[in-house]
Amino acid sequence: MKTGRVRVDYTGSVALADVQFGALTKGIVASTLVSLFLLALWLYLAMHSFRRIIPILLTLLVGFALTTGFAALAVGTLNVISVAFAVLFVGLAVDFGIQFAVRLREQRMLHDDIDVALAAGARVSGSQIAVAAAATACGFLAFSPTSFIGVAELGTIAGVGMGIALVCTLTLLPALLSLMKPARQSKELSLPFGPKLDSLLHCHYKPVLIVFALLGIAGFVVGVRMPFDANPLNTQDPNSEPMRTLRSLADNPVTNPFNINIMVPNLDTARTLTDKLGKLPEVSRAISGATFVPADQQASLDQLNQAQVLMLPSLDVDPSGPPVTPQALRAAINDTLDAINDAKPEMTPDSPLHGIEASLQKLAKAPDDRLMMMNEAVSRFLPTQLDKLRDALNAKGITLESLPDSIKRDWVSPNGQVRIQVSPTVNEQDTSGLRKFVEAVQRVAPDAGGPAVTTIASADTIMRAFKQAATLAIIAIAVVLLLVIRRLKDAGIVLLTLAMSALITALLARALGMAINYANIIALPLLLGVGVSFNVYFVMNWRAGMRRFVSSASARAVLFSALTTGTAFGSLALSHDLGMASMGRMLLVSLVAVLLATFIFLPALLYAIKPPVQVSGTGH
Repeated sequence: MKTGRVRVDYTGSVALADVQFGALTKGIVASTLVSLFLLALWLYLAMHSFRRIIPILLTLLVGFALTTGFAALAVGTLNVISVAFAVLFVGLAVDFGIQFAVRLREQRMLHDDIDVALAAGARVSGSQIAVAAAATACGFLAFSPTSFIGVAELGTIAGVGMGIALVCTLTLLPALLSLMKPARQSKELSLPFGPKLDSLLHCHYKPVLIVFALLGIAGFVVGVRMPFDANPLNTQDPNSEPMRTLRSLADNPVTNPFNINIMVPNLDTARTLTDKLGKLPEVSRAISGATFVPADQQASLDQLNQAQVLMLPSLDVDPSGPPVTPQALRAAINDTLDAINDAKPEMTPDSPLHGIEASLQKLAKAPDDRLMMMNEAVSRFLPTQLDKLRDALNAKGITLESLPDSIKRDWVSPNGQVRIQVSPTVNEQDTSGLRKFVEAVQRVAPDAGGPAVTTIASADTIMRAFKQAATLAIIAIAVVLLLVIRRLKDAGIVLLTLAMSALITALLARALGMAINYANIIALPLLLGVGVSFNVYFVMNWRAGMRRFVSSASARAVLFSALTTGTAFGSLALSHDLGMASMGRMLLVSLVAVLLATFIFLPALLYAIKPPVQVSGTGH
């Protein structure tokens, strides 16, 4: 806001939160309507029957309502991360519904009676959906024990949501389909490019696997070097008023939001440590409570005493003296001009006295009223300045106890400890620079704390939490697969494909210039959930005797499930909030990686492996 020459800027947590909330809600109605339209379109293209679409949507809504109710009871309040359970639930629950409906469509070509077809379809797809739901739920629940609260709550809600989605898919959905009685269809729906891609992968699986092996190696190298953006301010709109103000404050060491604070017992320790920290190359400035208490005050006080003797008498002007008149002003001007004239032999050509002389000569010829106006303008603030000079000459020694309360409150604790504030250089304000800054300061002062230390510690906590959760999730998924599938090879294929999805995600994200941050890191649990869900169908069908993968009905169901999930992710990617948009982009990248691994890498791998002994069921 501008008023004359005064500019008022504002910032702070409340202002930033208000801007973020506005960004989250901006355009939400339009994006929701577009997402719902696309969701219905994908379902129609997948089902070609509203009698199948309506039961799926009703089952999805009931399951979502139940999961939301559980979230309200379990965590109470949702945050920016845990609210993403809605996207995860819609993406995976609709997959369960599509898989069930596709199997029903196959069985309806064999059975005229809808109830018989439902029973047969449930026997074929029920076990696959149950395995996918169990493995996905374990992947999500593995995040519950982590110390990152937002993701822990997300894992709990999404994990339980998978159980709710499974129950609704195997109970409510068949009942609704029985009521709607979808018509029999005469031909199987498959992907138009499926037969050609199956043939290509079957004939050339070796070069395909070699390419993916190279991509996996590149993804691993990139993944271990993937940067983590620990600065939560980077998820804010940089053009908003609070962020512009905050950025301007960041250029000032005193108001930098990523300072480090250290508490020491006394002034001497503060002075010693401040001098030591100020010499670090990562530090732009180090100040403390001791900065306001000069170390060598006596020399300055002696100089002030000498100045008092010389100057105080001339400052003690009697306010009741004779008034200033134009004649007195002209006499003073003439005296000054005479003094300047006497000094001319020693004046340099660029001396300011030449300009003063010219101005005084004009004033000497000015009318009386103008001369008095000049005197008023020049001497208007002179009494105040003289009072300030008089107070400065009467200055006393400063001690810790005599500091003003406004300073003591910020720099001295009630028990006498002194605060040191250390600021980073401009080059040390990104995540890697902040880490160097924190490490350098903590080598000198191990007890250092403050925003910079908290930011780096939070980043380390989050990364440890995700590594722990990823390990637990993989172990849990492996156990579920082994218990249900009971074949080490089959479980290994699912996990290998899942790992390939993760590596391709890292490769694509890095190629697009993306970094991991607080918001988009939730792509990891989704990658595990969607990847396991999609891969289980292919592997279980392969075990049941399937030899055509991309051209199967399961592949069609997986693709349209991915499209519905991608629609939800796309709405996030278009969000006006940078954090939510970053989350949506990372989720889209992970979904693309899952599809590449599922539709190309996994079929090529299955063609390369000796087919298992066929068990009951033919699987299509």
